[in-house]
Amino acid sequence: MFKLLIIILLSGIGAVVRDMISIHMPKSLYGTLIVNILGAFLAGTIIRSQFINGEYYDLMMVGFLGGFTTYSAFTKDQYELFKEKQYIKLFLYTLIMFSLTLCAFFVALSINILN
Repeated sequence: MFKLLIIILLSGIGAVVRDMISIHMPKSLYGTLIVNILGAFLAGTIIRSQFINGEYYDLMMVGFLGGFTTYSAFTKDQYELFKEKQYIKLFLYTLIMFSLTLCAFFVALSINILN
């Protein structure tokens, strides 16, 4: 039960940090992109850390990063671009989001492998 409460608390902290980053971006697309790239990098860092088999994994991956990363905002952004018939921008945004988050994740993995 205590672990669940900590996950809930860390999820809330992650959401607040996400909001603080997003509100300082000129457009919502950039905020969502930055947050998800940073979240992917942090996920790679956490996975390669010594905490992978411990309880810290759940606390950080499910708790903090669960609240921090924002797939729902990404989907909303995609819908808005689709609704506005900005199909090229929709395609590029989706491609960039998936490409850069995967790159950030693998960069984090490779940095930790070198340590």
